[in-house]
Amino acid sequence: MLVFIQPITEKGWKMQKNRNIFNFLFSLFLIRYQYQTKPMKIYIKANSKAEINRGLAEGKDYVGTNHSFFGGGGQYNLRSCEVGTVVAVFSQYSGGQPVAKSWGTWDGTKLK
Repeated sequence: MLVFIQPITEKGWKMQKNRNIFNFLFSLFLIRYQYQTKPMKIYIKANSKAEINRGLAEGKDYVGTNHSFFGGGGQYNLRSCEVGTVVAVFSQYSGGQPVAKSWGTWDGTKLK
């Protein structure tokens, strides 16, 4: 069996080294981006944030829908959402999608 080994020139070695460095840095970027936490966004049907806050104070539970294309879509109880969850308040749909009229952030007790 014949095996041909091509010697690596100085230029070829530098190119390979640069490629390895690029691959390493790119993999670090992907790892950081993959584990970067982003707040979830849910849509709750109501007239205003004030209405939701009044209902929460009275003990009412609100269920919001996450319309994500990238996973995590579904129904979520507002009280069980993480602090920092973005809440879009809407009252009507357009083309099957909710149209947000106000936005708020869940702080664990009320919308801000």
